Amino acid sequence: MNLHHIVNWTVVLGICATLNTGCGGGTSGACSAGADCQQEVGAYNVSLAQYPGNRLAAVSYTFDDGSRNSDRIIGLFDGYGLKATFFVIAGLTGEPQWSMWKTALGNGHEIGSHSFTHTLLDNDKLTDQELAYEIVDSKVFIGTKIGLEPEVFAFPGNKYNSKSLVLARENYSAIRFPFEQGETGRNILYLGATSTVTSMNAALDAAVESGIWLTVAGHSVDGAGYSPVGSEVLRAHISYAASRRDKIWIETFGKVAKYRRCWSASRPQLIIVNNSEWRVDVITTRPDCTSAMTVLIQGGGLNSGRKARATRAVRQISNEILVDVVPGQSGQIYFEN
Repeated sequence: MNLHHIVNWTVVLGICATLNTGCGGGTSGACSAGADCQQEVGAYNVSLAQYPGNRLAAVSYTFDDGSRNSDRIIGLFDGYGLKATFFVIAGLTGEPQWSMWKTALGNGHEIGSHSFTHTLLDNDKLTDQELAYEIVDSKVFIGTKIGLEPEVFAFPGNKYNSKSLVLARENYSAIRFPFEQGETGRNILYLGATSTVTSMNAALDAAVESGIWLTVAGHSVDGAGYSPVGSEVLRAHISYAASRRDKIWIETFGKVAKYRRCWSASRPQLIIVNNSEWRVDVITTRPDCTSAMTVLIQGGGLNSGRKARATRAVRQISNEILVDVVPGQSGQIYFEN
């Protein structure tokens, strides 16, 4: 078995109080979720990785307005097997473009709402009906066009007030800006005609260094639409980002936002069944956490030459074991001498 290869496996987090004897159903005391949730079982430390595969950072590429040459942007990301998020204006998108967006969605890109008419939503004179038209009706309309209602929203011009913000949060799972109250570890890089490969790569490197989620926000390429970036500049940066996929998780805005929500609301649990079998669980307070998360098990005893295998996926490197876990589903790790 190639221990450096990740196969899809389902696990859930937890921890047992002792290593040397079978623990049965016993577990250690509860811990808080996310960053504060690190439990010790004998010589082992168990935690949830902040990003899948225990990568050091995350980046999401987003583009607003749905410009007429968005197909070029889609092609650039597809060329490297990467996916981006596109916030489209429901009422300003032509019929031919809807076919393109539906295809992009089917290929793994994310389509979000950028309102119905690009009206700035910080205007206190807007009625409740007008706000609902821009925020709620745009979601429904986009859904009728591409077959799936968007789960993410970007305010036009990043402008909002308390009423529009509440309505957006009631109808979408994630909003690009503003950040959630108390949320840390995020940054936004805005793209435009003056963006360079050097500056974009430096922002990516800084994200890896500080362990944050970087959201890149652009509009269009090659002279089309508002504040376009050069397609060759974007291509060169995407190539650099793709070369760092072992360090940085490159994924759509909605998927990264969901992983971060679940990471903050979940905790690990490891049960030592016996010397050769462990059970891993992820316990979460959110019913929408249904995608795999990465559990990190660390300890000097893992470097003893025993190889680990699992019901679905395992990665063992030196004194670490990484397992991908779906909350609510248990998985077993078996050790071979």
